[in-house]
Amino acid sequence: IIGCDIDPHCADINFEDSRIHALIGDINDQNTLSRLDSLATSLDIIIDDGSHQSNDIVKSFIQLFPRLSEDGIYLIEDLHCSYWQNFGGGLYDHTSAISFFK
Repeated sequence: IIGCDIDPHCADINFEDSRIHALIGDINDQNTLSRLDSLATSLDIIIDDGSHQSNDIVKSFIQLFPRLSEDGIYLIEDLHCSYWQNFGGGLYDHTSAISFFK
């Protein structure tokens, strides 16, 4: 299990199982992605529960989907935010994350 968060306080969490890792950083940053790649060559399940900003959702998908195993599952939480202007979307916005996936 690899969790990624921009909150540096997440580094203070201690896990009893050595197979659980907290990766601190923006998953869309190349340095963070490099550190992710050092922990896993492919991922079975990816859950995007990040900023909910349309541009971040699309960028994360483009970066992470190639790392998904062949039978893997990619989930995006709160995709309804793509319909809200303050999250970089809107009902008819062709650049929203929901439009990207359509």
